[in-house]
Amino acid sequence: MSEVELVDAPHATQKRDIAKPSAKGGKLNVTAYVDGGRLQLTADVGPDEIADLKDMLAKYEEILKLLS
Repeated sequence: MSEVELVDAPHATQKRDIAKPSAKGGKLNVTAYVDGGRLQLTADVGPDEIADLKDMLAKYEEILKLLS
């Protein structure tokens, strides 16, 4: 390998739907979009799923910090 091509870093422009399985075997009812370094989130969770949602948000916080 004798040549290296430098390119700009990719931008998060693609929206993705994400659902994470909960510890009880169900799924969180979450729609999450990361677009342009911003998180758009809609969640319908009960008391049993709130801890899983908090874990998910912590991961998104890390991702958003990396994108900024």
